[in-house]
Amino acid sequence: ASAIAYDPPGAGAVATNVQARLRELHSVTDYGAVGDGVTDDTAAIQAGIDAVAKAGGGDLYFPPGVFATDELSITSPRVRLIGAGAGWFSGTHTERGTTLLYTGAAAGVVLTLSSVSGASNEKISDCAILGIAIDGDEIAGTGLLVASVNRCDFDVSIAGCTSVQCEWKTVATLADTTNNQHNHVRYMRVKALNTANGIKFDTDVLPGNTSFNTFGY
Repeated sequence: ASAIAYDPPGAGAVATNVQARLRELHSVTDYGAVGDGVTDDTAAIQAGIDAVAKAGGGDLYFPPGVFATDELSITSPRVRLIGAGAGWFSGTHTERGTTLLYTGAAAGVVLTLSSVSGASNEKISDCAILGIAIDGDEIAGTGLLVASVNRCDFDVSIAGCTSVQCEWKTVATLADTTNNQHNHVRYMRVKALNTANGIKFDTDVLPGNTSFNTFGY
């Protein structure tokens, strides 16, 4: 692939090669994820997340499929998980596009998006989780945990969690506690379903600077 030229269209475009061009793209399948609902894809997905973070950010693509996984985490800015559609939970997994199916220990958290503790203003920013369904399979306690983020977008369906489908909280150990709220978050099509709590705001969350575009339906 390194010997095959790639000439981008348009005036002023710089020629490169196919290998370099493909390396600009990240897919969970590049890291060994299968998406058959049986194979444990935890290590592959987390490796993809970490690779995107190390590259300074970007998109990590999920093809249609059911990705069996334990707990996953995003702790760096500009990491975007892009699936093939969150769909509705009335159909089968295959009708939902991309599903993260939790297979870990009881009461775990399927996906955590959280700032790290320490110095001032360490909220992670410009992350996204789009077109992905999260299924706790009545094992996970929480589907999505969001802690102290800034300018993040979500388009997810969440169900099958025993405690709460989606929880918002802050990182108490951030040095700048006055700037510890969620800022400018666009929540798009969050469908939190089943008999457990849907979307929970912890008491330490200050929602004054949090914006929502179609919140929970």
